[in-house]
Amino acid sequence: ISAELTAVFEFDYRFNLGVAYRYNESFAGLVFFEVSPSVDLGYAYEIAGQDAQFNLNNTHELVLRIKFKKSEE
Repeated sequence: ISAELTAVFEFDYRFNLGVAYRYNESFAGLVFFEVSPSVDLGYAYEIAGQDAQFNLNNTHELVLRIKFKKSEE
């Protein structure tokens, strides 16, 4: 079982900056940029913790975030 805590802060509706912590596994830094009202592109760098149960390497991650909105009736 794994638990994760993530905090993301939005700036001017176009830029997001955040951090994440996965219990006993890793830390991560996140950044997102709005490409369009429904699409964000992001980057994350994850650092494996010293007490990680698994021997993970640090990772670079590219993220495509698609925002779905409810249709207004």
